[in-house]
Amino acid sequence: MSLPLLSREDLADLPDADQEAFVQLEEIARRRLYENGEDDQNGHVYYPHMAEYMTRVSALAEEFGVPGIQYNRSATTENEFNRFIHAVDFQTTQINVRVARENAKSLVDFRDNSRTKIQHHLEQMKQIIIESDIPERRARSLLDRISDFEKELAKRRVNIAVAMAVIALSLAAARDFQEIATDLVRPTEAITEVVSQEQVQHEETTQLRVELAKAKQLNAPPKAITDQTTDRAKGAFDELDDDVPF
Repeated sequence: MSLPLLSREDLADLPDADQEAFVQLEEIARRRLYENGEDDQNGHVYYPHMAEYMTRVSALAEEFGVPGIQYNRSATTENEFNRFIHAVDFQTTQINVRVARENAKSLVDFRDNSRTKIQHHLEQMKQIIIESDIPERRARSLLDRISDFEKELAKRRVNIAVAMAVIALSLAAARDFQEIATDLVRPTEAITEVVSQEQVQHEETTQLRVELAKAKQLNAPPKAITDQTTDRAKGAFDELDDDVPF
């Protein structure tokens, strides 16, 4: 049985940035396209499914302002699908590179004791959410963001944007569901404090490195300056000296 390439549920939790939202939805649509192909005993994706993919993705590209992706509906061959896939890959590669470079600006070195503290408070938050009666969709969304944050904590450098997403969703849940407000706010505020401290520490360290680099440049020994006049005179003397017969 073929799966729809996109559903309303897929649209419920998109990144704020248009092009990032496009990349996320395109990945979902392409994955389901090939999953539908697995239903065929030869693993073949039928052209109607390809056409559905191109229709949906070209609509997404138009909606989110991603250039260079057009579906030629008059073409009905796999060549058009291959051309379309290449155009999509070109755009998504560029978007992913831009996002990666932008995210690098938000990466912060967390100290080990801070990672331990944050993980402790995340465990508290998960327990509160699991034991609560808040709607399943809201609970799952927050638990997924917590999971993302835990993965970040395992990395050498932590993306502050991931931490802020957890904090924002947690405070929103505390505001909307009074029965867990007090319990949920406490670990959220503790995490906010630790993250803020690490961000300040990171900024101070970065600024110190900049100042040290400037100081090294100022204190570097000057380059030796050749006296070109003396060199020219010396060269002329050497030429005359070659003419002396002794």
